[in-house]
Amino acid sequence: MKAIQTFTVMAMLFSFTSQVEAKKVNLRYQLKTGDQFKLELSSNQEIDQVSGTELLSSKSINYTTYEFKVTEVSATGDMKINVALKAFSIESSGPQFGDMKYNSSDKSAVPDFATDKAALLDQAYSFTLSPFGVITDVKAPPGILEKMKKILEATGMANFGFDIDEAVKEFDGPGFSTILKQMFMVYPQEGVDVNVPWEAESAINKSLMVNKIISDYKLVRSSAASNEIEVAGKIVPDKNTPAKEMFGMKYYFEFQGDRNGSLILYPKTGISSKAEFKTLLKGAITISSSQNTIPTSIPMTIRATEKIIKL
Repeated sequence: MKAIQTFTVMAMLFSFTSQVEAKKVNLRYQLKTGDQFKLELSSNQEIDQVSGTELLSSKSINYTTYEFKVTEVSATGDMKINVALKAFSIESSGPQFGDMKYNSSDKSAVPDFATDKAALLDQAYSFTLSPFGVITDVKAPPGILEKMKKILEATGMANFGFDIDEAVKEFDGPGFSTILKQMFMVYPQEGVDVNVPWEAESAINKSLMVNKIISDYKLVRSSAASNEIEVAGKIVPDKNTPAKEMFGMKYYFEFQGDRNGSLILYPKTGISSKAEFKTLLKGAITISSSQNTIPTSIPMTIRATEKIIKL
């Protein structure tokens, strides 16, 4: 009888231990050589800014589709991947540039505002993705920087105070990595528990503005079919970012707000099947120069909805 009781206690203890261990979910990217997939990114953005006593509003809706091909997987699980822009569309309206609309499926002449994006179609970048989502060794297509510099020079960006050499960095390896990091989140190496949040820091690096995002991630549901993660983030200014200089003036971007959303992941590959984030930013652009003793402040509110869908 005592042996039976001991066996029963041990069985119960083993069962309890197994249940505890089962709660830990290992989130990983696990792609194979030859795997191919497409991800569509969309952004719907509204900007309200105050100029004097007037409220100026602008809107934009952008879509981009990227195709990924896994070329090699190392013994440690690191994946070498080629990625190319396959399609895009641009639609915007506002007082500064008026109405603009273009879709890459349109066979008519490419308008000036879309020439830089159109030049990237089918141009293959390469990068390495670790099983935990760390992106390294991002390489731009040969000759793309020289090509993009000529295009940017032709647009007359320099006449608006933009540094062409600085702007072209958006298309080099480190510049393109900011786009890749929107599509691949970094997973904790030790695994995660359901409904137990973990914190991570990322960045918004868009155009002239750089902000940090401090987010709480939480795996709310896990099954053989999908892993669902909820995200609640606070956006704060990156104080290490220097002012941007144009036309002899310094521009300071001081914004903060929230970025909340969710992701649904394929457990077998770690890739997002779909994700959606809503961002609200409030703040101001402050402009100063040696000619003006009092800086000019432009209050602004930015609302954005961003989505990722696996096609």
